[in-house]
Amino acid sequence: MIARVRDETVAGQAVEISAHGDNDPSLATANSLAAVEHGATQIEGTVNGIGERAGNTALEAVVMAVHT
Repeated sequence: MIARVRDETVAGQAVEISAHGDNDPSLATANSLAAVEHGATQIEGTVNGIGERAGNTALEAVVMAVHT
């Protein structure tokens, strides 16, 4: 879906594509990484566990996954 939005809607304009990987099925980190892989330029995450109950991914998990 992110790639389709990027290709069909944004079409080269200077627009940030943000993704919120909801953590209900415990896949927020995987969803965030997939969104970045397909063109998202911003993801929503938490720092030090503040906001994880709202469904955001742990930012440190995403950073380490991208780093490795």
